[in-house]
This record gives sequence, structure tokens and C-alpha cells, in this order.
Amino acid sequence: MSANIDIMTAEKGDVVKVPLRAIKLEGNRKYVEILKENNEVEKIFVQTGLEGDEGIVEITSGLKGGEKVVTFVQEN
Repeated sequence: MSANIDIMTAEKGDVVKVPLRAIKLEGNRKYVEILKENNEVEKIFVQTGLEGDEGIVEITSGLKGGEKVVTFVQEN
């Protein structure tokens, strides 16, 4: 007999979160790119917190919430 068990170790509500693929490294500093109103991309350094199993990461500083975070760039 076998069983699959999921154990939730931590949960937070009302947090800023982004997909893991949106987080990039510059040296040992993490950043995301946001799309500004004029369609320019801006690099924002962030600090991260909890990381979920679904590839979602909590942002503890650097973003306020509501920013348009770049997750994919299509090369022409």
C-alpha cells in the first residue's frame, strides 16, 4: 500500500507574489523587470520570502503590488 501526502508548512495572505521565472540574478542580488506606463522595462531589485510548490515566490520588499511584472520576453 502507498499514499501521497501533502503537508502545508507555511501560508501567508495579502502578500506580493510573482512567478519564480520572473526573478533574475545580478551577482547575488535578485531583481524583476516591470513594464512601465510608457512600455519601457525597469529593473527593480527585490527581496524574496516564502516559495510555494507551484512556482510562486513571495516578494518581501521592492514591489508594492499592482506592478506589471515581465515574465517572458519574445525575441524577434
